[in-house]
Amino acid sequence: MNVRKLRFCMVARIVLFFLLLSAAPCLIFAEDSVRVGILPFSIHAQDEMDLLQNRLGELLEKQLSKEGVSAVLFSRKTITEEDYIDNKDWLRSFGQRRGVDFVITGSLTLIGGGFSLDAEAVSCDAARPSYSFYVQGEGLETLLDRIQKLAGRISDKIFERKNIVRINIAGNRRIEAEAIKRVIKAREKGPFLKKELSDDLKRVYGMGYFDDVRIESADILGGREVTFHVKEKPIIRNMEIKGNDAINDDKIKEALDIKTGSTLNIRNVRNNMEIIEDLYKEKEYHNVCVTFETKAVEEDQVDLLFTVKEGERILIKEIIFEGNVVVGSDDLQDVIETSEKGFFSWLTSSGELDPEKLEMDIARIVGYYNNHGYIRARVGEPEIAYKDEWIYVTIKIEEGPQFGIGEVTLEGDLIRPEEELTGIIEITKEEVYNREVIRNDVLALVDVYSDAGYAYADIAPRMKEDPDNLKVDIVYTITKGEPVYFEEILIAGNTRTRDKVIRRQLDVYEQELFSGKRLRQSSQNLYRLDYFEDIKVNTGKGSSDNKMNLHIDVKEKPTGAFSFGGGYSSVDKLFVMGSISQKNLFGRGQTLMLQASIGGRSNIIDLSFTEP
Repeated sequence: MNVRKLRFCMVARIVLFFLLLSAAPCLIFAEDSVRVGILPFSIHAQDEMDLLQNRLGELLEKQLSKEGVSAVLFSRKTITEEDYIDNKDWLRSFGQRRGVDFVITGSLTLIGGGFSLDAEAVSCDAARPSYSFYVQGEGLETLLDRIQKLAGRISDKIFERKNIVRINIAGNRRIEAEAIKRVIKAREKGPFLKKELSDDLKRVYGMGYFDDVRIESADILGGREVTFHVKEKPIIRNMEIKGNDAINDDKIKEALDIKTGSTLNIRNVRNNMEIIEDLYKEKEYHNVCVTFETKAVEEDQVDLLFTVKEGERILIKEIIFEGNVVVGSDDLQDVIETSEKGFFSWLTSSGELDPEKLEMDIARIVGYYNNHGYIRARVGEPEIAYKDEWIYVTIKIEEGPQFGIGEVTLEGDLIRPEEELTGIIEITKEEVYNREVIRNDVLALVDVYSDAGYAYADIAPRMKEDPDNLKVDIVYTITKGEPVYFEEILIAGNTRTRDKVIRRQLDVYEQELFSGKRLRQSSQNLYRLDYFEDIKVNTGKGSSDNKMNLHIDVKEKPTGAFSFGGGYSSVDKLFVMGSISQKNLFGRGQTLMLQASIGGRSNIIDLSFTEP
């Protein structure tokens, strides 16, 4: 076999694989009972294409099935046993013996990069006509599309399909007919396909506005008339909740997504029942039961009633720790936030079961063990049991051995002597492994590097366990990255305060090396001005990887003050006093203050101006 032949056959195999993959079975809607038999197609090509010949009929059978045709594929062996003769009389007789209405035969001709697909559907009833079909394509990758088109043409002919002349919508009152037609795929002047109409029925029902949808069709002049009969769901006129003592109506209705005036959807109603139950379970009413009922009040309107049976409030009676040998249960109870019911549970949240809080408590227990040298500690999912109107929580623990601190080293990009950097970290002073101390050490090293301009320095602690000696060696691997410079300092939100007033409080400057310490100091300076209600300091990438933009967003607050008062003294008798001040005069950061005291014997006026 030459190279060209080999390549062509390989392409054919690959294409056939994906064709068969894409021709997976799907739900079909059977039309009138019509059975067809498919004979093996002939292949006309320069190269041997046995694989394509064997699979071509299978592809056509799958596509005809999608069109609602009951198709059966006859093998080459079957027709050989019956002395195959390629003429209509033999094909008609063969089909009658096999119990089919039509026999399909054909050929595929490969010419250069293109192909032509010819087929003939021979009627087994001499009174009915036979049909010939012809499609073309470029490249085997378009073969499935051509077979789909061929299957559509065959099914149109053998079913004697008619076009849809008119589509009607009946029974709708509130929902406009055009809104319904927009979800329908069938179109006037398009083919009448029961499979497509079956899908359209599901689409209309899926709109959620109808209790019932059915389709009727009738023959009229020029084709078929299709009518969608719909029965609209009623509108909720009023919604009530009864039996709810622990949670008021407004709180419940706020959580529901059902509103008065909306369409009654039973599935949605059941979902909202679960919402109500979840609200109660958050308040420890775990035996709550919610039911609903509807009452027809007017045409197409109902009242919806939710009935709540609250049951008793169920709280945590006991939290049981299992497997903890070294750490006492009382100590673990102090670590977690979930607690057993206490005397003042009616006032506090003690005894309440909060799944999210309990999940965080598991992480807290693991962290506690890790901070005390138990790096292999494992805590299982909490087991929750409801018994005798109480909740019992069981937490199973595997403590494992306690590990001490072995050798602590630093490697990578050291910008200071290793001894100096080692002196910064605190884990060397610990006797046992402590995850929290290691985390703080990482932050301390990051501060050192960021103050030197390495804004993106990465500190990665790596632990190596020594199970024989129960020690952990710790290596801090440092990647400093490139030094980063402030490119631009961008200020926003200051409608009154001038930029220069803000900039003079900053300890960082454009084109200067990044410094985390001075950036934090700058933020504190801005807060001390007391000009702003909120200050957000963020950094962003500049024009290159080693450039950083500083974004300062402020929200200003009133900076003026006014006071007035009066009194009586033995010297001045009656007197009045007042003051008015502005700490950010004209947005320049200047302070102007006027104070005055007027009495019977003396008047005092004080005017001050401060230029920072």
